[in-house]
Order: sequence, then C-alpha cells, then structure tokens
Amino acid sequence: MGYTMGVHVHSLDSVRQVVRPFSESSDNEEELLMIMHPSTARLLLGAALLAGTLEAQHASVIPLFQLKNVQGACYVNRPGATASEPAIDHKAYPFGTSVQTEPAGSAVIAFTGSFTDVDISAAMGKSTDVRVDREPGTPTNHIISLLAGELQVFADRDTPEQALSVATPDFSVYGFSGRSAVKVLPATADLITTRVAVAKGGVSIIGNQFSVANMRVGCALRIESTPDRSLTRITSEAGEIVITLENGTDEPLLFNAYPRSTVKIWREYAPVGGRLIVAVFAVGPDGKRPECYAFSVGRTGVRSVDDEDIDKENADQPAADAFVPPPAALPEIPVQVTPAPDADTAFKEMFGDAFDF
Repeated sequence: MGYTMGVHVHSLDSVRQVVRPFSESSDNEEELLMIMHPSTARLLLGAALLAGTLEAQHASVIPLFQLKNVQGACYVNRPGATASEPAIDHKAYPFGTSVQTEPAGSAVIAFTGSFTDVDISAAMGKSTDVRVDREPGTPTNHIISLLAGELQVFADRDTPEQALSVATPDFSVYGFSGRSAVKVLPATADLITTRVAVAKGGVSIIGNQFSVANMRVGCALRIESTPDRSLTRITSEAGEIVITLENGTDEPLLFNAYPRSTVKIWREYAPVGGRLIVAVFAVGPDGKRPECYAFSVGRTGVRSVDDEDIDKENADQPAADAFVPPPAALPEIPVQVTPAPDADTAFKEMFGDAFDF
C-alpha cells in the first residue's frame, strides 16, 4: 500500500512513522496501535523489516561482476575450480575469476546496474586473457590483470579514479574516463610490450620509477619491459605526454614526451649494501640534450651528466652507490630514434659500456 513508502528501519518507531499520518487527531499513538487489528500491525512491521533488509543490501557491495555480449569461444575459471568452463552471457561471476577469449571470441566485463553505482566496463578482444578481482580493503575498486590481448575500457566522465585499474606486470592504468585501450603486443626479444592509447577522455599510469598523471585524448604510449623488470623502455607514439620520472629527490623530473621520444630505465642492485640503483635516459625525437642520470633508491641525491659536462664527469663513486650495469646477457634493444653521438658518449662514460642503445 502507498502508506508503506519511506519505511527504512525495523522497529516500533517505523510503525509509528506509518500510522502517524492517520493519528493526527489522536493524542495517544500508543492507544491507536493497541486498537489496530493484530494482522494489520504484523503487516506493517513486516514491511518495515523488509525495507530495512533491502536498504542494507543496497548499501553493501555485491562480490560479483557480469559478463555481457559473450561471442564465440569464451571460457571462465572460477576461484578454486580445477578446470575452465564456457562463459554464459549475462551471468554473474565471483571476483578472482579468470576469463579467456579464443581467436574468434569476445566478451564485456561489466561493473554496472545492481553490481555497483559506477558505470564502467571493459570489452575483451580476441585471444585475451584476464583475471578480474577487487581490492580487499576497498571492495568498490576493481582490478583487471591483463595477461594477453586487448581491453577497451569505457567509463563515465565522473568515474572515480580508483574504480578500475588495469594491471600489467610493470605498471597499472587507472583514472579511466571516456574510452581507452590497453593492449599487450606479441613479445619480441624477451620484452613484454604494452600499448596504452586514449580515444576519448583520459587515463593515468603508475609504474616503477615513472608515472603519467593525465594522459589525454589522442595520446599513445608503448611501454616495454624485461620479465625481470631490469629494464623499462617508454616510447611516445602520439600526442604530447608529461612523464614523471623519479630521480632520488623530492622534485622528480617532468619530461615532456613528444612522438618518438624515448625513456629508458635500468634497475640493478648494488653488490655492496644491496641498494637498488636506477639509471634513467630520456631523449626527445631529435636526440639532443638528453636527460641522463642515476640515483640510489632510498638515498637522497642524483648523479647527472649533460653535453657540457662530459669532460668533467667520471664513473668513480663510493662502493655502496656504485652502479652495476645490467648483465651482458640482456638482449640488444632496437629503438626508433638513435640519440646524438655526444649523448651516447655521455651516458657510456657515466654508466659503462654494458648498456645497449
């Protein structure tokens, strides 16, 4: 009945809220409740109980996501399951489930409708392998680990930054708005290659020793890394992107990357003290005046070199801060842009000849 609208708690006070509009002429609500037919009182109390239960369910986060528009061969592997099973269109699955599409398959991972107040989804392309999860401490924050293939992410403009993160082995993409694509490209020369492109809106990226705060429409980055994370190479493919690079100080380097700009980050543990030493080489498309420095993680200070200081620089440092070049077994990595000869000389004088360009 219409007068049950607005009942939110299961108590005698709830029943009073229902009967109060009909008791304005009475000075004694308790008397009115006493003279009500017992069945009517039970009905009102039951309505209050039901309303309270529904409100509590709405306030909680249902631990499920949904697969929609399942096309072709698509399989899911639930947490604890020993084998995969065919995915069912519009079916809800628990977090921790892995989803795989075959070469002719596709599906959409949805966090919409009754599952969350956030309108965000990720379309899986062909031959895509993901795991769908959520942060244990923040159930409204969803995580898709992208192992292979491509995700097209669609999100409202006002979607919270942490509503969805697409995680790769070397970095995470978050802050989705509009439409963006994250794609794992075929591996070459022992490198894991991922491309991030923004078609509408924007995204942010956080990785080891680098980040992008606001990558806007029309921008694209290709990020390559070795399986052991000893090397990360970032190449700008489209648009102007500001890449934040750690440098061992409270004021990180803001590098303006234009198409064909390249950033390389090497990581190695020092033999004395075991500190992580990071070397960074960032150069624009013309190869001139690169950013070239190294720092020890956990210690303040940065060692840098530029074209004017080549003759002043030398490779001598205290043993605890000495940079250990990556092993010679690291693959030679071709690049689109060859830095200027003086940049090569500066970098090799500083860090040794073991680095490949």
